[in-house]
Amino acid sequence: MATRRPADRKLTHDRRQTCPWISHMVVPHWRGVTSPSTCGRRLQQARSDSTRLVYLIVYNNFNILDTCPGQITLDAFTKPNLLVLGQSQDPTLPKVSLEIRAIHRIIDDVVILDGDSATRDSALQAMAKHSWAHFACHGNVDEERPFKTHFSLFDGPLTLLDIASQNTPDAYLAFLSSCHSAEGNRKRPDEALHLTAGVQFAGFKSVIGTLWAVDGADGPAVAETFYSNLLGRGPKPTKSPAVALHRAVRQLRRKKEGDRVTLTRWACFVHYGC
Repeated sequence: MATRRPADRKLTHDRRQTCPWISHMVVPHWRGVTSPSTCGRRLQQARSDSTRLVYLIVYNNFNILDTCPGQITLDAFTKPNLLVLGQSQDPTLPKVSLEIRAIHRIIDDVVILDGDSATRDSALQAMAKHSWAHFACHGNVDEERPFKTHFSLFDGPLTLLDIASQNTPDAYLAFLSSCHSAEGNRKRPDEALHLTAGVQFAGFKSVIGTLWAVDGADGPAVAETFYSNLLGRGPKPTKSPAVALHRAVRQLRRKKEGDRVTLTRWACFVHYGC
């Protein structure tokens, strides 16, 4: 008869310790959650970050189960209805108006909420109706309260909790041309609580984010090349957002202007999702 090794006993002990946590922490939150809207309401009502994380996982599972990859690819590129959220009136964002015009030249079906029309409520309502979204505003990271990390809109913050609580069934692509939109928490490096993750949990399957502050001149250039290639109007067309971003960043690095494009300018753009 084989004897149980110490490692086996430790594994059994760990299972006994883990299973009660699952049964008492996770399972109660699943009960009564039958739709994304129910999960979104409970996410807003949760009182602790650990509970919110559980609902984020549950919510993301709904989005995955309701997704048909073939339909997403077809609809997203034949009918790319785009929402642009900007704050061009902000004196610290002088290039946002150029970025918005560059996008509008490429995509005809675009709804632009800029300046005083880009409020928290209008942004949330519009995000639920669009498959593509582009943010051209400030992003701010709150390391003490991760769910308060937010985009700065005209009437106040659009928080990570606001975005993650939304039901966006048709969402596909989001470009977060905002500073720090993919920057994590330095105190909790193993927890991906940033704006890019929040937008993914809200249902967007492919998200472009930034790891730190973006040079104002680079936003319009990268966005124009990205959308041109993605919609087949650039020199190197592709249906992959990741490839389109890669090619846009490579073109930024090859700029032949007087200023030198340093590593910190092009390495901040990252892609999450499919």
